Amino acid sequence: MIHAPVRLAGLVMLACLAACTVGPAYRPPALETPASFKDAGVTWNRVTPGAAVVDDGPWWKAYGDPALNALVARSLAANPAIEQAEANWRQALAAVGEARAAAWPALGLGVSGSRSSNALRQVDPAGLPGLEGLTDGVTTRVAVQANASWEPDVWGSVRQQTIAAGATADASGATASAQRLSIAGTVISTYLSIRQLDIDLELLGRQVALYRALRDTSEAAHALGGASFDDVLAARNRLDQATTALTTARISREQAEHALAVLCGSAPAAFSLEPQAGYRFVTPAVPATLPSDVLRARPDIAAAERQVAAANAQVGVAQAAWFPTIQLTASGGYQGSSLAHLFSAPHEIWSLGPQLAVTLFDGGARRSRVAQAKAGYDSAAAGYRQAVLAAMQEVEDDLSALNHLGEQRRIQGDVLARQATLLANRRAQHAAGTASANDVLADELSEAVARKNAADAQAQEAMASVKLWVAAGGATAATKIARGRLDTDR
Repeated sequence: MIHAPVRLAGLVMLACLAACTVGPAYRPPALETPASFKDAGVTWNRVTPGAAVVDDGPWWKAYGDPALNALVARSLAANPAIEQAEANWRQALAAVGEARAAAWPALGLGVSGSRSSNALRQVDPAGLPGLEGLTDGVTTRVAVQANASWEPDVWGSVRQQTIAAGATADASGATASAQRLSIAGTVISTYLSIRQLDIDLELLGRQVALYRALRDTSEAAHALGGASFDDVLAARNRLDQATTALTTARISREQAEHALAVLCGSAPAAFSLEPQAGYRFVTPAVPATLPSDVLRARPDIAAAERQVAAANAQVGVAQAAWFPTIQLTASGGYQGSSLAHLFSAPHEIWSLGPQLAVTLFDGGARRSRVAQAKAGYDSAAAGYRQAVLAAMQEVEDDLSALNHLGEQRRIQGDVLARQATLLANRRAQHAAGTASANDVLADELSEAVARKNAADAQAQEAMASVKLWVAAGGATAATKIARGRLDTDR
């Protein structure tokens, strides 16, 4: 009988061994993140890596378009790429449970039965010398046995594997969030491009009509001797070029609608988006400061950091292979020749015992696995740093683009205002008889071109803002932005 002090010492020793987790402690890779970005005068607070992904809700509502909101919601619910990413996430979560289960004992129950006889049971033993004592019979064996086995996680291999699986699941979840963010951004940009093309088609159609009128007046003037045939040819070329531009815009509009249908999980033939008269583009304003969780909201950065954590845990798994393993097994049950008296003491069987195993020589396999795991960590850490640097570049690029596109939009607005004044003056001159009809047509054409350029500049600015908020993580950034246009002078 084992005395209490001995049992207590054994438990203490087992607890100490269980605490001996091998492997390096995890620390997120150190990065020098800027306190602010240089473009557009925006100050972005410093963030800590490895934080959870932030989701503050439907950030696309900042664009103030109910039709757009409905399309984004539809795409998030039906896009196959999102469904695939979320299925991968569920698969990774299930793998965490599988890794965690290795720390528990395995229990089993088996029931077996057999009947057997010797090959000479049809031969009369009395007729064969030496076999007179052989009996003709059938042997029956019935067994019911339970078994248990447990490999204590003395060196923390299972714990490290569970940590790695959990970090991988976190990375998969962040990747699913990144897919949702990407799809939402693409839907918004595609939708805005369709609205831009609708405006372009209307204004290009007007330009074609004006070029056709100029061609007709040129042909009429040539017939009267007031214009050369070269003037006619030039007018025809301008009409054909405008018609070609109109056809190209129609192709782009149809293809953008097809792309939007697929993003929303629909076949192009079953989807349509009607033009919206008088559409106005809204660009959410860039605030003077943004909170520290903006870059933290980028799910691709969160996924990259979680991959580093998983790679770090795999180093511990590889290092644990250098230490011996202990396996405890036990089994018990009953075995007999019939079920009638099977569950009785004479038929009881059992076994109990530990097993210690250690690898003495493996040709360097364990050393190679540890080296592979460490190299995997270095690769994941470098990938994380690259993801952060790429995010910073995207934000800088998009801030710069948004800043310059805002200036371009203001300039094109001024051009349109001046051209509208010129057109009004030309019409007044025509009414007074001091300007020809061709002069009015030319100014109307210039006004249509200026109106198209102004609308395109507004659309490009709005789409640039979409890229910025996607680069900033989407939800957190956009919900801190005041609704409305970028400037009050629009």
